Amino acid sequence: MRFFSSKIIAKIDLKELMENLEKLSLRLKSHKYVPLPYVSYKIKKSKNKYREIAVSTIEDRIVQKSFVSTFFSKSESLFSKNSYGRKGHIQK
Repeated sequence: MRFFSSKIIAKIDLKELMENLEKLSLRLKSHKYVPLPYVSYKIKKSKNKYREIAVSTIEDRIVQKSFVSTFFSKSESLFSKNSYGRKGHIQK
């Protein structure tokens, strides 16, 4: 989990954030949401070696987290009460 400095948090415009979340919600409800391609970065590992990483947009991460949260909250009753496999890794 990443922590942001207070300088970054202070720059967040809550009104703009809520407007963007509302627009995202409308696109999801109308089935017009399309995830954006990952952005690739190269990270230097050693002298001549690089490792490529792909990063999704914040909007796509919001959708992914919302899906996982909704899916697991609705499907929790399907799991056996005695089964602990993989459930411990889910953050609510």
